[in-house]
Amino acid sequence: MAGSLLTRGDRGWISAPVEKALRIAAPQASLLKLELEPVVGAIWCAMERDGRIVTAQIYEQMRHYRDFHSI
Repeated sequence: MAGSLLTRGDRGWISAPVEKALRIAAPQASLLKLELEPVVGAIWCAMERDGRIVTAQIYEQMRHYRDFHSI
């Protein structure tokens, strides 16, 4: 799950119905909340599309960006 309402503002009124629907649709699946800002994934995709390799070092360095304003 991504988005500030789902990851920071949810008090169960969003995630609970989503989890219930997920259990019905895909019983073996699990719900995970995104820990990084979605823009980090977009940056990785852009780097790969540009022919760059996202090394383990880059990956680990960017995993520390948990707040959009710090990027």
